[in-house]
Order: sequence, then structure tokens, then C-alpha cells
Amino acid sequence: MWGSIPACLRRHKKKFIFLGGVVGGVVILNTYLKRKFREWETQRTAEICDQIKRSNHFEGTMMTCDSVFLTCVPKIRQVITKTVDVNEIVKQVSTNPPNKIELWEQLKVLVFTQALGEMYAQCLLCILLRVQMSILSGYVFMSRCTTSSATEQQQKYMSRIEDFMLNGINLVLDRVQRVVKENLKSVPLHQVLKLQDVERIVRSIQNSILESGENFLRDITGSLMPASSSSVMNNEFLDNISLETKDVIECPDFSYVLQLCVDNGISSLMDRLSECYVMLSDGTGTFINPHDFSAPLAKLIPIMHNVFCQHKPTDQDSFVHNLLQLEPLNSFAANIYEAFSQKKNCLKM
Repeated sequence: MWGSIPACLRRHKKKFIFLGGVVGGVVILNTYLKRKFREWETQRTAEICDQIKRSNHFEGTMMTCDSVFLTCVPKIRQVITKTVDVNEIVKQVSTNPPNKIELWEQLKVLVFTQALGEMYAQCLLCILLRVQMSILSGYVFMSRCTTSSATEQQQKYMSRIEDFMLNGINLVLDRVQRVVKENLKSVPLHQVLKLQDVERIVRSIQNSILESGENFLRDITGSLMPASSSSVMNNEFLDNISLETKDVIECPDFSYVLQLCVDNGISSLMDRLSECYVMLSDGTGTFINPHDFSAPLAKLIPIMHNVFCQHKPTDQDSFVHNLLQLEPLNSFAANIYEAFSQKKNCLKM
């Protein structure tokens, strides 16, 4: 019996060699696949952990951004009321001067400028903060650099938003006031207006500002990232991040998101204006739908100003809280963060 084994092996030599090759190949392939699976599993685990860290870091960034924005909002109101001083005109009008009509014409422009200028400034500040903090956080996430030098550079970069608060808001007010004056030129004080008529005027002002959007944003960019600023000179990181911020601000997506924010702002503004019509209609003694009620522009102006002063910009039901929850705005910030948190975009701080 045992003697037949060698003969069997000789007869089936090729079959045994083939079978051995197949078994060996299967063993080698199995070992290779196991090793590749472990590598893939390790890589996938690392990617998931990285995504979780990135997500948590971005959420923390947005919370900080919202906190900074809500801190700056009252300062916008202070700049608006100081720059567009309605009270001084009101005092002059109360003395019944000879140029009373001229003062009322100025008053109507200033009241609309206050309301629209504040809304535009809030929208711009919110988007600019998100752009800056998303870009900077993307760099920080990849560099993991926490040296005092890096922290100083980050602070210099974020201090650019102070230029917007000091100069940019005045640029916004100047542009808005010129457009308001042009659009209200054909609306006399005695003209009777319904709420829908006021909305048409506001939308006309919005369209006029939109037509000059490219120059408008270029001026804002200049106030936010001035080329002559000493804080961005002779420093590769600050030079590059400032240029990239300018590119983002001047891109079509920025303009698109800004218009969405402004549309929401105008809707909020019209809700406040409807309060003016409610107050005026209450004086008739009977209930009248605010959309059916009409009043001369001269009667609307003082009530518009009072409503503007009564509404605090940081109230829970205010426009700024709705602005922070606007999905396109947050998606825009998330896309910026994702783009700048990639390793290829990381510059040495």
C-alpha cells in the first residue's frame, strides 16, 4: 500500500503541483487581502476621527463667530444713530422754521437710511465674520500651531474686522443714503402710501444697490483688507490669507449669499413697517387690515423712526437671530472651512 504512494505521486505530479500552487495562491491572496483590509480599516477610522474633529472644530468656530457678531451688533446701532443723526433734524423741525419742508425732505431720507443701512451693515458684518473665521479656522486646524507668534498673526488678521466697524459701516451708509435719496426724490411727503407701496420703494432701493454690487463689495473689501495696512506687510501668512479673503469676498457666491440675507432683512423690515400701519389704523377707532390702510408719507416717517428706536437689535425675535440661522449662510461658511482646512492649503504661520 505504501509502495504505491510514490507511483501515485509520479503519475499525478502535475496535478499536485497545480493544486499546491492554487492553495499557496489562495493563502497568499488571503494574507494580502487581510493586510489591505486592516490598512483600509485603519485609514477609514482615521478619516472618521478627522471628520469628527473637523466638525467639532467648525461648530466651535461658528459659536465663537455668533458670539462676536452679537457683541458687535449694538455697536452698529451706535454708529448708525451717530452718523445718521435724525434727532438734530427733529429738533429743528419742532421749532417750525421757514425751511420746514426742506428739513422734512432730509428727514425722510435719513429715516429710510437708518433702517436700511443698519440691515445692510448687519448682513455684511455677519458674512464677513463667517468668511474670516472659517478661513482662519481652516488654517489653524491643519497647522495645529499654538505658538505666541502664530496667535499674534491670527489676532492681526481678525483685527481687520475693526476696519469694517470704523470705516466699512460709513461706506455702507454713504452708499445706502445716496441710493435712498435718489429713489425717494420722486415720492413727495403728501403722497398716500399703502404698505405694498412702501415695499415697492424699499425693493427699488435694494435693486439700485444690487446694480452697483461689484463696486460696493470692492469698497468694502478695501476697508476690510487695506493694501497699505502695516499688519499685513512683510509677512507671508498674513499676505496670503488677506488675498484669499479678498478673493472669497469678491466671488459670486458671496454676492449671492449677501442678497439672500438682504431679502430676509427686508422681510423683517416690512414686518416692522406693518407695525407703523397698525399704529396709524388704531387711531381710526375701527379695525382695518394694515395692508388695506393708507397714509401720507409725512405721517409714516416719525412712526418709522420710533419703531426703529424701540426695536433693540439683539432682541430674541430680532432679525439678527434669524440671520444666524440662515442655512445658505452657514453652508457657505462650511464650504469655506472645508476648502481651507485641507492640507494643501496650509501655509506656515
